[in-house]
Order: sequence, then structure tokens, then C-alpha cells
Amino acid sequence: MNETADVLVNKLSKAADSGESVQLSKTMAHFTSDVIFRCAFSYMSHCQERESRVVNVIDQLTGVIAYRIYTPLMLYDFVFRLSSKHKAWKDGIRYMHGIQEQIIKERRQKYAEEKEPQEKVLDFLDTLLLSRDSDGEGLTDKEIRDEVNGFIFAGTDTSASALTWFFRIMAKHPEEQVRVQEEIDRVFAGRDDDNVTFDDLNELTYTTQCLRESMRMYSNIPPFRLLREPLNVNGFTIPTGSEVMVHVYQIHHNPDVWGDDHMDFKPARFERAKVEERDSFAFVPFSAGPRNCIGQQFAMEVLRITAARVFRRFSVSLVKDSLPIYKNGTKPETEIILKFHHR
Repeated sequence: MNETADVLVNKLSKAADSGESVQLSKTMAHFTSDVIFRCAFSYMSHCQERESRVVNVIDQLTGVIAYRIYTPLMLYDFVFRLSSKHKAWKDGIRYMHGIQEQIIKERRQKYAEEKEPQEKVLDFLDTLLLSRDSDGEGLTDKEIRDEVNGFIFAGTDTSASALTWFFRIMAKHPEEQVRVQEEIDRVFAGRDDDNVTFDDLNELTYTTQCLRESMRMYSNIPPFRLLREPLNVNGFTIPTGSEVMVHVYQIHHNPDVWGDDHMDFKPARFERAKVEERDSFAFVPFSAGPRNCIGQQFAMEVLRITAARVFRRFSVSLVKDSLPIYKNGTKPETEIILKFHHR
């Protein structure tokens, strides 16, 4: 994560030197894609250094998913196949599967060529390849590819969106930006480099509060649940077998929980004492319960490391804002433009 952050900081430094503005959403999408491919699969996509079809395809496919969710007729495959988006969907899936299958093939071949297993830190793909069930059977290539798909699509778009809104909201609240920078400076005092360690993450208390408050205000992918029994909501019964979408944005803006100022950015909402007072289902950026997001710790590490690395070196100001719109998460309607300034 620190190595991918190095690439990001270098890009932002060049923009700051030249006075060039930065397309925030696009920059964060390339960054989080680089993180996922490098951390989960040890794959060098170089998608931060040049235009990447991988990032474009991921964005395209998540857009089609949102289109199908919010266009009920498109949930029927025979109708979707007649739509203008079907060919792009199939082409994108074919491209992503090709990359994934090549990565899996090369890793399997590497294991086959090793006479003795090499001791190393396992990435996500290693874990999938080495896992065995009680009968000693491993996962098939298709099963591994399906898991890889879930990790890529759940980990890139969501983290990119969270970082986009975080930097945008910090640009709109310079006084909070200063507080974050002061905390980061205390953590890094006397250091020779800016690499973030695991121990540092626990010290970034106020930075984490700002990140969580940003995720409250601009919620991400809504979780879906299949009802195993009837659900009564205010006298209306939803029958067993129904698919239910939980509208997280409304949960995070419930005035009974968050107050009448729920549209205001207030990181103090996430002070420890206040968090302990609230119901555990009041804040669910990673869903909740037994089917919550298994990648939430990974995602929070990405967000905190990125915030620390960027605000250690830069301040940000808003050049062009955008209204949020709700698709399969909260997205900017148009590109948000920021300027990064050397501190």
C-alpha cells in the first residue's frame, strides 16, 4: 500500500509543481485499482502511470450493474440481452476474465515449478490456490476467478468513491484539514520517510473520525438480502424469498439517530464515547451482521494510509465541485476537480 501511495504522491507532486488541477474521481479509481492488483494478486498493472483499460472496464461494468439494479426490467436476462449495454457488458467480462485467468495460470505454473515451497507473505491469490477442503480438494480455476472478481469489484470502486468524497469534503472544510495534518505531523515526527506502519494506524484517531464521517455522509454500495422468513415493516409484510435492498444513505441520515444536523460534516460524531452510545446498526458502510464485508479492515487500511500519505505532503483546495448522485453507491454527477498544494 505504501508503494502504491508513493506513485500517487509523485503524481500529485508533479501536478502541484505545475499548478495543474487533478480529476479526483479518476485519480482515485486508478490508485485503488493499483492497490488491489498489487496487494491481492502481486500483479503490476501500472494503471497509475498510464491510461488503463482495466480501470475503464471496471468502471463500465459497475455502471452496467447499477443500470440493471435501477431498471427493473433489465434484471431479466432475456430483456437485458436486447439492450444496447449487453455487448459492452460481455466484452468487459471477457476482458477481465482473460486477465484473471492469465494471473491464475501463471501463479499455478510458478507453484508447479518450485521444488520446495518458498516462504513468503501470502497474498489473496496464494490463499485461494493453497486452500483445501476436508477432502483435500482445492478450488477450481473458475471458483478462484469468481472470488477474484468479487475482491476486485468490491474493493476498487468502493474505496475510490470513499477517497473521492473524503478529499472533496476536506477541501471544503480547511479547518478540519489542518487538524488532520497536525495529527499526521505528530505521528510522523522525527521520521526519515513517510511510510505508514500498522502501529501508526491506531494513532490516526482524528483522521479516522473524518473518514468515517465522510462515509456516513456519502454512503457506498447498498447491501442486498434474501428473506428467509416474512418481514413486517410498519404493518406491511414482505414475503419470504423477496430480495431486499437496504438503503444505507437513509440509515446514515436518520435524524432520530444523527440529529437534525445530519447533513453537516461533524467528525466528532465518531468519538469513542458517542460510538458506544449508538446502536451497532446505525453506521453500516460495510454492511453488518454475519454477511458483512470481509474486506472492511483492508479497505480502512487503504483509506487511512492514503489520507496520511497525501496530507503529510499536500493541502487541497476545490476548483470544481459536483452534486452527488446515487447509483450503486454515491457518485459525483460530474468530475470533481481539486488542486494539490505543497505544504
